Amino acid sequence: MINIYSKYIMDRFILNYNGNKYQETKKYLQPFIEQSNFEYIAEPFGGIFGFSRFYYFNHFLKNDKKKDNVKFLINDIDKDLINFYKDLKKDFEKTLNNIRVEFDNITKDIKEDKELTYKLRQDKEKHKIICLMASSVSSCYSMTKFNTKFNNFMKKKDDYIDFFKKAQFYNMEANAFIEKHKNKKNILFYFDPPYFNSCNKYYDDVFIEENGYYDGTSIYIQILKQFETSKASNMLVLNKIDVINYIFKNYIYKEYKGTYNNTYKKGKHQKHHIIYTSNI
Repeated sequence: MINIYSKYIMDRFILNYNGNKYQETKKYLQPFIEQSNFEYIAEPFGGIFGFSRFYYFNHFLKNDKKKDNVKFLINDIDKDLINFYKDLKKDFEKTLNNIRVEFDNITKDIKEDKELTYKLRQDKEKHKIICLMASSVSSCYSMTKFNTKFNNFMKKKDDYIDFFKKAQFYNMEANAFIEKHKNKKNILFYFDPPYFNSCNKYYDDVFIEENGYYDGTSIYIQILKQFETSKASNMLVLNKIDVINYIFKNYIYKEYKGTYNNTYKKGKHQKHHIIYTSNI
């Protein structure tokens, strides 16, 4: 039976996938980051923590004065993902070796990506697990892409080991995570919640299962309360939606347009994002 790592190793290999937020931080927030001096970077909607990655690799490592002076607090509602990160933090080498061995076992008798796709699609359970992180059902996995991304990651493995030493990982509801850390001094909360009115089946499933219904606006109202009442520094990056833009109108920092690759729909799509900040 395929273990839980599989949905984080195929095709994109999550540890070597920077994502849109990493690229957007590099393009639109680098001047802000260069002037900052936070002791804590907290991501209530951590995912692949693109903001923290950029902060660490492009600011922290290049500034000797900040050595050992920042901690990263990464939270996500996906328990499997956080457990994966915790395993890495506990034993980086062993976890990476497990990933490599598992991938090789899955693909040992397969010569081409098309053959891999066909064989795994015959096993509905494996297909379901692996496709959770796939870009499309028709191209869920690629031996070539995995090997390239895994090998590239290994070149910067030592820096990631250091990052994980400075990081703490949490599997909490976002508001509970905020309450836990909001009184820390010199902390920045970076909010990267599900885009309003966008597909995020994981959140839908979790909240419907636990609460009987899911009202997506509750996430943004919680963030607004944090902006209004907290002494902490706060930053929210979200797609432009008129009603959200209206309730956060006093906190607009910057807006930008561009294109992005959609995880669930192939091809490039237009984006119009707005950065909101408070106490910065």
